[in-house]
Amino acid sequence: MAGKDVFAALSQKSARTETAAVSGLAEMFGLTENVRVMLLPIAQLREKSNHPFKVTEDDKLHTLAESIRENGLMQPIIVRATSDKSYEILSGHRRTRACQLNGDTEIKAIVVEVDDELANRIMIVTNFQQRDTQLPSEIAKSDLICA
Repeated sequence: MAGKDVFAALSQKSARTETAAVSGLAEMFGLTENVRVMLLPIAQLREKSNHPFKVTEDDKLHTLAESIRENGLMQPIIVRATSDKSYEILSGHRRTRACQLNGDTEIKAIVVEVDDELANRIMIVTNFQQRDTQLPSEIAKSDLICA
């Protein structure tokens, strides 16, 4: 019975985290509608064409993959639908790669309907918030995208 209680508590925490993520995203970028959480096939995801941030396959990525394998994905990635029926990753490239390393075929995602300008802002702001360091080339490319 104790195992079921722990699972229930983790499920509730995951749902609260998901709700907080959607609320935070909506508040930060002024999104009031057309934001939903979905389970998407990883095969339908692609990087944003001007994504300036590098995903390196290092110890931190493998640690993230292990954490996701043991605890599940606590923070959904952020994507937007494209005209070719795929989804463009705005935030969550490392989480997506970690899930791929685990052999996962689906990933939980917050799907937003945004224009190119807001998509770029979401991509850059969320990446800067989540990372300890940025390479000078990443900062320069981010500046060009926002110019």
